[in-house]
Amino acid sequence: MAKKINSEYKVNNEDSSFIVTMGTSNKKNPEVIYSVLSTYITPNSEEINEEFFEEVPKNIKRNLKSTISKYGLCEKDVIVVSDVATSRMLYGKQSYFDMQIYFKPQKDILLSKNRKFKDISDDIYETFVKDIANNIEISLHTNGFLTSKNKNKRVSKAIY
Repeated sequence: MAKKINSEYKVNNEDSSFIVTMGTSNKKNPEVIYSVLSTYITPNSEEINEEFFEEVPKNIKRNLKSTISKYGLCEKDVIVVSDVATSRMLYGKQSYFDMQIYFKPQKDILLSKNRKFKDISDDIYETFVKDIANNIEISLHTNGFLTSKNKNKRVSKAIY
């Protein structure tokens, strides 16, 4: 019987309409830690700016690369992937939006005694992911989208 070596957990992110999941494919040696930010978005108008969804991951990656070295927590090699079906987006209809961010913790962080996956991923969440989720949510609201953690829920929690 093979042992389960991956690990994933949801972060309590009450201040945002994003559900945040942190995970790794190997909890004993978490060389890559990923974060998945997901929410349901509803366009407030018939015009949908598809370029906005192409720019979001590029902007996040650019901002992370410029700030990540300040903290000594992760390598600059960050992968940011966004998924939303803009072609099926309609005014007043919810669509699923998610973004995955892959972080590579620095070697000295991994080699530190008593540094477990949960500790490292909590640090990554508090240092980077929490602000990213809040900034994306503000950008979505600014660009005419309501956001919700739950499908078919019409209420949006704005952070202004």
